[in-house]
Amino acid sequence: MALAAAVALAAAGIWLRIATTIHDAQPVPVPRQPRVNALVWSHRVFVDAATFKRWLDAHHVSFAAWERQHPRGLVVFHRRPTPHR
Repeated sequence: MALAAAVALAAAGIWLRIATTIHDAQPVPVPRQPRVNALVWSHRVFVDAATFKRWLDAHHVSFAAWERQHPRGLVVFHRRPTPHR
């Protein structure tokens, strides 16, 4: 009986703490979104256009044809990397 009362009291204390935390929740500040400096394609990460072009060539796909189909896809290769803070 005493053990059951102790367990019930501990559970009540835990749920009280959870309820207080949820009630007083504050938004988490989110830093600026990082600039993307790589292209993820076919489960691979390409950091420059030359490497991506070689991969496309190896898969018998024209770089120009890919670029026409994905005009915004190569924007990431023209961005300058952001300095680390």
